[in-house]
Amino acid sequence: MDQWNGRTMSIKTLRHNESGATAVLVAASMILIMGMAALVVDYGLALSERRLDQNVADSAVMGGAVVTIQTANMATGVAEVKRLVNANLGRTVSDADWQACVDADKLSFLPEAGNDCISWETGVSTLVFRVRVPKQATETTFGKILGVDSLSTDAFAEATLENLPGGKLLPFSLFAGTGTGTEQCLKDTSGPPDVMPPPCDGPSLGQFGGFDPYVYSATAVDYCKTSLGTFIYSLAVGIDHPMSSFEPDYAGGAGVSATNAVAQEGGGCPSSPPKPVPNTVGPLTGNKVSGMGEALLLGGNRNGTAFNGRLRAAGSGATVDVNGPSGPVPINNQPIWSFFSGGFCSGPVAAAATPALKKTASLTCLQGWTSGAIFNSGFINSQRLAFVPIYDESGPGGPSGVYHINRFVPVYLESTYVQQGGSFPAHSPGAITAPPFAISGSKMKALTAIVLNCAMLIDQPCDPETTSGDPFAVDLSTLLLSR
Repeated sequence: MDQWNGRTMSIKTLRHNESGATAVLVAASMILIMGMAALVVDYGLALSERRLDQNVADSAVMGGAVVTIQTANMATGVAEVKRLVNANLGRTVSDADWQACVDADKLSFLPEAGNDCISWETGVSTLVFRVRVPKQATETTFGKILGVDSLSTDAFAEATLENLPGGKLLPFSLFAGTGTGTEQCLKDTSGPPDVMPPPCDGPSLGQFGGFDPYVYSATAVDYCKTSLGTFIYSLAVGIDHPMSSFEPDYAGGAGVSATNAVAQEGGGCPSSPPKPVPNTVGPLTGNKVSGMGEALLLGGNRNGTAFNGRLRAAGSGATVDVNGPSGPVPINNQPIWSFFSGGFCSGPVAAAATPALKKTASLTCLQGWTSGAIFNSGFINSQRLAFVPIYDESGPGGPSGVYHINRFVPVYLESTYVQQGGSFPAHSPGAITAPPFAISGSKMKALTAIVLNCAMLIDQPCDPETTSGDPFAVDLSTLLLSR
C-alpha cells in the first residue's frame, strides 16, 4: 500500500488510472496523425491538380495564341482556349465559371466581356496572351475530419509573340513585284514630279507606299485612332503592335477561309479591342509630308512623350549634323556598303571611287544576289534598317480600297529629300558632307529605301516560308511561352 496525497492507493488502481490516461493520449495522437495524413495526402492531391492546371494553362495559352495568329481573330482564339482547357482537364469549365473567374493581373484587352481570365495586350513588335484557368476544386479524403471538404487550385500562363526586332516595323509598304536591290520612293503627292531626282522623278506617288497605322496601346491618349500624330510616332519609334501576313498567300480573294481570314488594321476600334494581328491595311491618306522631317530627323513630342527622329545619331557609326530649328541635329550617315561582309559585294564597292559610284555598285550587287548572308552582324542594329510589308496588290487601289499583306521584307532607309531653295537634292548616307543642310518639320519632301531580302542578314530575324515560291517570303513571328 502506498500513501498518495493523503489517500491510500493500490498499485493496481494506479495502473488502471495510467491506462485511462494512455487511452486519452492515443486518441489525441490518432487525431493528430489523421490530421497530418490529411495534410500529406490531400495536399499531395492538390499539388497534382495544380500541376495539371499549369499544364492546361500552358497548352491553352499557346494553342489559343496560334489560332489567334492563324485566323487574325481573337474570338476564335478564345474558343480554342476553352476547348483545350476542357480537353486537357478532362472536365468541362462552364461559361459561368469563366465569367466568375478573376485575374488581378489581367492584361489590357478582354476579348470576351466580363471574362478576366483570357486577356491580351501589345507592345512595340510584341503581343502577349494570358490565360488563367478558373479555380478547380480538389475533394479531400482525410481533410473532411478537420472540416475541409475541398482544396482550391488554379494556374496561369502567358505566351509572347515576338514579331520583329523592336521598333523596326514601319508604316511603309511595297507592292507585289518589287525587286530586290531596287530603290523605291515615297514622296508628297503635291508639286511637279520633275523637281525630284531619280527614283523620285516618276509618278506623283512613289511605289514605296504607306498605310495609316493605328495605336494599339490601351494607355495611349489616341488609342485606336489614325492621325498625323500616330503616323509620326510610328515612323519614329515603330508600329506599336505586331502584324501578320496571309498563309497561304492572299491572291485576289482566292483561298480566303477561316484559316486565312481578313483582319483589318484597327478593326473593332474604338468600341471593342482591335484585331490583334492585322494582315490588311487601309491606304495612306497622303504621305504625311508635314511630319516626315519630325519623324525621321528632328524628333518631337506626342501626348507628352518625347522621341528622337529615327535617323538621329545614337551610339557608334558615322554621323553628320543637319541644321534644325533649334540648332544642329546629328543624324546617322552610315552607308549601306559599310555593312557588307565578305567579298560578294565588298570588292565591287571598294573599287568605286566616289560615294555615288559606291551606291551604284551596291545596288548592282544586291540585284545580282542569289543566296547567303552578305551583311555583318552589326547590320541588324542599324538605325536605317527597317521592315515593311509587301502587298498582294500590284499598285495603288485608291483611298477606299484595302491592301492585303503577303510577306515582310527588310529595307535600308536611304536618301532623304529636304528642300534647299527651289530644289530637292538627295541627302544620301555616306555622301552627306559639310556644310550641313537645313531641315524644318514641313520641308522634307520624300524618302527612298533599298529593298533587301532577309537571307542577306547574318543575324536573321525571320525564317523562309515554305508555302510560297516567292524569294521575298519570310515568316517574322516567334511564339514563346513566357510565364
